[in-house]
Amino acid sequence: MSRFAASAALLAMLPATALAHGQAGGPHGGEVEDASPGPGHIELLVRQDRLEVYLTDAEDRPLPAAGLSGVATVLVSRRKQRVDLIPAGPGADVGALAGTGSFTVAPDLRVLVVVEIAGTRQQALFAPPLVAREPPP
Repeated sequence: MSRFAASAALLAMLPATALAHGQAGGPHGGEVEDASPGPGHIELLVRQDRLEVYLTDAEDRPLPAAGLSGVATVLVSRRKQRVDLIPAGPGADVGALAGTGSFTVAPDLRVLVVVEIAGTRQQALFAPPLVAREPPP
């Protein structure tokens, strides 16, 4: 099975709630999707080859990222890449995870974000538009 076929099969197996399109223009300027199985939300910003992920609970309060990690599977131009997500570091917003890869933003970009929160695997699938926008004032 080709890498592309394997990635397509993985994306097809996601629960329907993970495929539901979320809102654009989250608090940090990214796209927001409902976490599956939830509750909570995952916001994704794509800045060139860097991913920034922000986690919130069901009431949109930031979740602490300390001690959390995750992985993003980036699919673009028929190539799949794994990007490890770790806490963004001192001075970063609460709930911020980040990772860098060797991909470029393209119209067919898809990103599957998976983070374990309180022992539960939370995931969300993001599709274009994924380019970071300025956060609302």
